[in-house]
Amino acid sequence: MRWLLALACCALPASAQHIDLASGWTLESPDHKVYPTSVPSTVVATLVANKALPDPDFGMNLRTYPGMGYRVGQMFGFVPSVEGGAPAGIGDDGADDEEG
Repeated sequence: MRWLLALACCALPASAQHIDLASGWTLESPDHKVYPTSVPSTVVATLVANKALPDPDFGMNLRTYPGMGYRVGQMFGFVPSVEGGAPAGIGDDGADDEEG
């Protein structure tokens, strides 16, 4: 396998160019705003780097991001127990007993 790879590399023409795939990328928003980026990166990291989103590490900025505006404790509520000690809606087999 190594021999074949070396042979393929030697067979490239002298005019072959190095193509940098890490830079030159753009991210386009639904409203057609274009943000330059590089890879690897995330959408949030690209938007923060281009000042489209505030720095998530400062104050409560992360709470202003789309989908992050829930109240503290709202997503992780208390599940009351039933007499057997299992949470409501969970049977002995661990499957959810609710219909739906």
